[in-house]
Amino acid sequence: MALVAVSILMGLNYLLLEAPAYPDRSIHFFYGVSAGSVFLVAQAAGLWDLWKRRPEFIRWIVPPALYLLVIGLVGFFRFGNVLPLAADSGRGVLLLAFSFAALAQLRSSL
Repeated sequence: MALVAVSILMGLNYLLLEAPAYPDRSIHFFYGVSAGSVFLVAQAAGLWDLWKRRPEFIRWIVPPALYLLVIGLVGFFRFGNVLPLAADSGRGVLLLAFSFAALAQLRSSL
């Protein structure tokens, strides 16, 4: 649960501090902010379901985590930038791994 909360904070950091800092209103502003907002809401809903011990939380977590994984790989292979690979893909992999572990533990306790 803490990892999802940290991911939400990282998303808020991007939306409130990083994206507005780009002066040319690049793809970070137009695409990143809209995608980040949608995924932030999805992760918050997933966190709520997890808090309530509902296994359905995973449906809210998987799309943002897969998006992060893919966007980090694209940033690395298309632009040669290691930062998205480490930050975005790493965050996506951790979200998936810990979320599926939490799902398994939640199902075994029900």
